[in-house]
Amino acid sequence: MKTPTLDVTSVVKFLGGRIELYRKLTAARVELSHRTIDNWIYHRSIPMNRFIELVTVAKANGLKLQLEDHLKYEN
Repeated sequence: MKTPTLDVTSVVKFLGGRIELYRKLTAARVELSHRTIDNWIYHRSIPMNRFIELVTVAKANGLKLQLEDHLKYEN
């Protein structure tokens, strides 16, 4: 059975890329450093509380962020 993992790069690209995502998050008054998004990409992981914030920010920007759209299946 293949195990799904979150494609963090796909999520970031979906939301406009690193810089645009940072701008959207800070505009939504989400407190984070500009390196936080880089760390998500590096570690290939987004904490659940941050993912929920991303869903909220996406919705506010007319996007529908769904987890299943950003999963990779690896052995």
